[in-house]
Amino acid sequence: KTTHFKQSYDNSYCSIVTETSFENNEEHLTEKSFKPFINLHLGIFLAPYKHLERLREYGFKTFGDLWDESYDDIVSPKDRMDAVVTLIKELNDRDKLNKLYYQAKDILEYNQNVAFNFWKRESCTKYFINPHIFISYYISIF
Repeated sequence: KTTHFKQSYDNSYCSIVTETSFENNEEHLTEKSFKPFINLHLGIFLAPYKHLERLREYGFKTFGDLWDESYDDIVSPKDRMDAVVTLIKELNDRDKLNKLYYQAKDILEYNQNVAFNFWKRESCTKYFINPHIFISYYISIF
C-alpha cells in the first residue's frame, strides 16, 4: 500500500532524490524530499534551483559540511545536473559513505525529528484546518 520500502533504506546510506520538478526552477517540495530524512539517510537532490535552501528554511539541515552542495546555486538545469553527477561520482565509495554517514549521525537524527514534526508546523496547518476544502480544491482542478 506504499512506495516506501524500508529494506532499501536499511541497506544503504544515501538517497539520490529526484524531485518532481527539476528544469523549471519553481518551488516544488514533495514527500520525496522527506523520505531520506525520515529514514536517517544522507540526501543528494536532483531538484530545482535553491531546493536545499528551501529545505533549510523549513528547518532541515543539509550536508554542506560533508560535501560540496554548491549545485543548489546553479540556475542552469544542465549545469546543475552535471554538478550532481560529479558529486555522486566523488561519493561512490562504500567506505567513504560509511564514514560520512557516521559523521552525520546528529544531523540525521535532527532531520528525522524535523520531518516527523513537519506537518504539525504552522506553515502546513492551513492545508489541514478544513480537509474538505483541501480535497474539494484538488478534485475540482482535475
